[in-house]
Amino acid sequence: MRRRHSVIAVPFLMQWKGQVPGDTVSTQPVIQMDLHATALSAAGIRDQQALKLDGVDLVPYLKDQKKGSPHEALYWRATLEEPRWIPARRRGPR
Repeated sequence: MRRRHSVIAVPFLMQWKGQVPGDTVSTQPVIQMDLHATALSAAGIRDQQALKLDGVDLVPYLKDQKKGSPHEALYWRATLEEPRWIPARRRGPR
């Protein structure tokens, strides 16, 4: 894991024998939501408009049918604060 532009970048590995060459490398950022759209496409489900998915189908990028980045920008909201634990109350007599 490495920090990049105030975000955490985690390497992602994928294998799809017969579809994606083993030496394929991409430095384009993707997000976990893209995996849903990509898995559905790989399963042959092409009409994903009705599902209203937020992710991008990465199959055309993996097969070199599309170039560039699948996203113009990625946005998410996160907090980097430590969680504050609230102690549980005891029930019954001590």
